[in-house]
Amino acid sequence: MELKYKKWEDITVNVFEELTAAIANAEETGIEDVDILNKHISILSVLCEEDEEVIANLNPSEFYKLVKQTDFLNEQPKKDIINKVILNGKEYEIFLSVGEMTMSQYIDFQTLYKDSKKNFKQLLAIFILPKGKKYCDGYDIQEVINDIGEYLPITDANNILFFFVLAFQSLTKATLKSLVRQLKKMKKNEKNREKINQIEMAITQIQQATNLVENGDGFSM
Repeated sequence: MELKYKKWEDITVNVFEELTAAIANAEETGIEDVDILNKHISILSVLCEEDEEVIANLNPSEFYKLVKQTDFLNEQPKKDIINKVILNGKEYEIFLSVGEMTMSQYIDFQTLYKDSKKNFKQLLAIFILPKGKKYCDGYDIQEVINDIGEYLPITDANNILFFFVLAFQSLTKATLKSLVRQLKKMKKNEKNREKINQIEMAITQIQQATNLVENGDGFSM
């Protein structure tokens, strides 16, 4: 038996979510050695694409040889931002300019970021766009989300999201106030009550961020 995923770059977003869920669901016995063993079994089950029962029945020599190969999980993935990526044979562009975000992108980011673990793929789909397309315009966003989950390496995914969190933190006071003005214009023209609520929430969040900037405390996501 061997690992199907031998380095961070091999692990897609979907595999990473499966991996973290498996570790979280590993039985907590209160006995440290047993808990560690269960976590190793859960990790190997995902990385080898085998049932946990199969992993648990490996001979000790093979089991711990595989465990040793998972040491890369303890390493810090490198942080290199990319501007395009090929997923499922399709070219996607990474939207890198926070200052040019549409209000739809901003509102969706603020809404989804509240539960970033649950909405990880949806958050990435805000910034990973089919080549030549604008956000949510002329393409199936669910197809994008599926491609992100199945084919995007978790290293690239984390780097993209990390870049935008830092970018939001560096927004200037003038940029924040400009966003509020644009949102208020959107609110006047919006008929959908749910969208209006999202816009009002976004305005409140930006105003709070503006106050932090004015007080010199910075912008915290």
